Amino acid sequence: MEREYPGPDTGKIELQRIIDCMKENKYKYIESLDKGEYNGCYKLNFVKQIDYSDKEGTNINDRRIKVTIEFDTSFDYKTEYTDANGDFIYNNKTLKKAHYFIKQIIDNTYND
Repeated sequence: MEREYPGPDTGKIELQRIIDCMKENKYKYIESLDKGEYNGCYKLNFVKQIDYSDKEGTNINDRRIKVTIEFDTSFDYKTEYTDANGDFIYNNKTLKKAHYFIKQIIDNTYND
């Protein structure tokens, strides 16, 4: 069942803005999603290795910045993530749907 388009300022649009910022600043998406803080959301991670030198000029490349973004699956208004009762269940099916949604956002292929 396709959800009704909720309007011009959806969570999908804001999520797209954040992911575009991560891509623009060369953060790499880690292709694993974890459960979010509440039912019906997932966390995705972006990481950037920080390359710098110390005062003596020695290269140091063991630092990183990790950014975690928690998103609600309702941002994907094209896909249903709930069971017949309307309850969200974490399983491989919803995880695959969420991965596909994020991949479309990253690739700019999620059409409105």
